[in-house]
Amino acid sequence: GSPDAPSVDVFVNDGKVDALSGLEFGKITDYVKVPAGTYAIKVCATADNTVCPIGPVDLTFEAGKKYTVAASDLLAQIKANVFVDGNAKNGVARARVVHLSADTPAVDVLTQDKSAKVVENLAYPDATGYLDLPAGDYDLIVCANADNTVCPLDPGSLALKSGVAYGVFAVGSLAQ
Repeated sequence: GSPDAPSVDVFVNDGKVDALSGLEFGKITDYVKVPAGTYAIKVCATADNTVCPIGPVDLTFEAGKKYTVAASDLLAQIKANVFVDGNAKNGVARARVVHLSADTPAVDVLTQDKSAKVVENLAYPDATGYLDLPAGDYDLIVCANADNTVCPLDPGSLALKSGVAYGVFAVGSLAQ
C-alpha cells in the first residue's frame, strides 16, 4: 500500500519468505500459514536486502485466526498495519473497507447515485467491521467525508458472493 516503495521482500525471524518476495505496490498475496506465536518481521528492498524500511517489529499471531499485514504511507514514513480478518458466513457476503491512503482525508462509501451511505467517516488507517450483505452486485463510490461531491475513487461494480468474506482496500496517495 506504499505507492513510492520499491519491490520488497518479507523476512520472518531473519529468514526470507519466498511466498512474500518481490512484492510490488498494490500486490496482495495468499495467506501464509504459520504456527501461533510472536515473529520478528522486517520488510526490505528486493534490490538490496540491507535496506529495510519496516522492522524488525514483533507481531503476534493467534491460532485459528487470519491476518492481513499491509504497508502504508509513503516510503519515508512507511508503517505496518495489522488487521484480523473475518471468516465467511453462510447465506451472506461479508465485506469490510480498509483506508490505507495516508494523505487522504476521512471518506464515506456511498451508492453510485449517492442515495445511501454504506460506510461513513472512515479515516486512515482504520477499517470497518465486516458488513453482512445480501449477495449481488454493488456499484459504490468513495467520497470525501467533508464533501460528498469530491469522489476520488470509483471501483466499478463489485460482485459479492454468498459465503465469502471480502476486504476492500483503498491504497496509494492523492498526491501521487
